Amino acid sequence: MGFTAITWTATPSPGDLVIARDVPLDNLAVLKAGPIKRGELLPGFTFNPWLGCQRISDACRHCYAEAWARRAGYVQGGSKRLPIWGPPTTTQRVRTSVANWRKPHRWNKIARDLDVRFKVFCASLADIGEDHPDVGAWRRAVFAMIAETPHLDWLLLTKRPAVLGAEWPREWTHEAPPHNVWVGATMENQQCAEQRASDLLAIPARHHFASVEPMVGHVDLEPWMGSRERALSWVIIGGESGGGFRELDMAAAESLAASCARHAVATFVKQDSGFNPGMRGRFSEKMWSLKAWPQ
Repeated sequence: MGFTAITWTATPSPGDLVIARDVPLDNLAVLKAGPIKRGELLPGFTFNPWLGCQRISDACRHCYAEAWARRAGYVQGGSKRLPIWGPPTTTQRVRTSVANWRKPHRWNKIARDLDVRFKVFCASLADIGEDHPDVGAWRRAVFAMIAETPHLDWLLLTKRPAVLGAEWPREWTHEAPPHNVWVGATMENQQCAEQRASDLLAIPARHHFASVEPMVGHVDLEPWMGSRERALSWVIIGGESGGGFRELDMAAAESLAASCARHAVATFVKQDSGFNPGMRGRFSEKMWSLKAWPQ
C-alpha cells in the first residue's frame, strides 16, 4: 500500500506546494520540461514505512490519520482483523508493501538524473519515533534507506524525539550529521515544546524543525532559537483542520512568527484553523506570505 504524494509546480519554488496524489512516476517527465534550476531544492513525496500509531498529546485529539484508520476499519471493532490504532498491548502496526518501499530509490534516481533534490516527508500515517515493538527493525531499515538515497532530503517528524534519538544510528553524530536529514517534533503548545525541544536538538541532523501544527496554545520557542550551539532552523505554523477543529489564536501565531524573524529562523505558515485544510482564512498578507524553507 502506498500513499505517495507528488508535489510540484510548473515553475517550482520553495513556497509552492501543489499536491497531486498517486501520479504515475512516468509523469515526472513534466519536471524535465519545466524551467528547473540545476540543483534546486524541490518539494517532493510522502513515504509511510508502516501504518498505525496511538494518541500521545493534545495534537492527537482530531488526528486525520486516526480518522483514516477508522474509515478503513483498522481500529478495535473495525472490519480489519488487525487494529493498528492504539496502545502496543492491544494493537499491531502494518508494514507497507514492498512496492511502496522501493519508491524512495526510484525518486532518488530521478533526482540524481535531473540534478535536483526532492523532499520526502516521513510519515503521515505513522510516527517514525513510536516505541511500538513491531517497528524497531522497520525504523532501522528506513535509516539504511536514507543513507542509500543521498539525493533526497528526508523530513522525519515525530511526537517522540526522545525515542527517535535513542534509536538514531551511532554513525550519525553532531560532528558528522547526515546531510539529507531534517528532523522535527510536533510542539502544539508550550508544554509539548518544553517536553520535546531539547530531545529534538540532541538528535544529529542537518536541520531541526518545530511543527507547531495544530497550534492549540501559545508557544514560545525562543529558548531554542538563536546563537546557541544547537538551535531550531525552521518552524511550521498551522491551525487545526477537520471536524471539531479548535480555532487558531491568531495573536499567538503572529507572536511566534515575530520570534522566528528576530532570530532568523525560517518560517512556513501553512493554514488557518477550519474544516478544510490548507486555507488562508484570517491570516494577513504578511503572515500568509511566510513560506520559507531552511537553507
